[in-house]
Amino acid sequence: MSPPPIVTVDIDETSVRLRLAAPRPEAPDAWSASPDGATWTRRVGKLADVTSGTVPRGLTAVGLLDRPRMLVDLTASGTVIALDGEAADRLEVAHRWVEERSRATWSRGFPVVLVDLPELATTTTVANTSRQLANVVAMGGEGMALLREAPSGQEGADLAATLLSPACRWAIVVLGTAQARWTFHATATGSVTSDVFPARSLEPPIATGARR
Repeated sequence: MSPPPIVTVDIDETSVRLRLAAPRPEAPDAWSASPDGATWTRRVGKLADVTSGTVPRGLTAVGLLDRPRMLVDLTASGTVIALDGEAADRLEVAHRWVEERSRATWSRGFPVVLVDLPELATTTTVANTSRQLANVVAMGGEGMALLREAPSGQEGADLAATLLSPACRWAIVVLGTAQARWTFHATATGSVTSDVFPARSLEPPIATGARR
């Protein structure tokens, strides 16, 4: 059975739990489906339980120590994503997300585009204007873009329309307040909260001070 599209992966000391993009009541061996088919669970939580198969390349660890660990497929939003909180806290989380794109085995080569965010630049990121980004995203495919502010006017309208296409799997993350279906909140401790996943604060991968 081919792996289903995943929105979130929740890993704790005893299990790994997948929230599916669409219900699938028949789970493969070692997995059990919830009554509505919206989630699959298996005992003994290991990231390898998920990554040994095909997983979304946009799957991103929004927070962890060692466990619990929550990963979200940012490309599943279908709209602009807002990362709010204090400016330095947003940059700290965004920096982790950019770094993970080059570390995670499932996202090697995943395009990362920055718009007006030179402080997040690495050897694997590309700097674009918002118009250049809109043209790139209009070509479809997948990737992650981080912007200091949401595009406005026609550029914003074009980008929003493109993200609705099934052929487009881009995660467009605005560091600040934006009209968004998904919002992540970065705190001064480096943790992340969101309505996208269960209501618990998620600690950062490593104990780092916020970049000021």
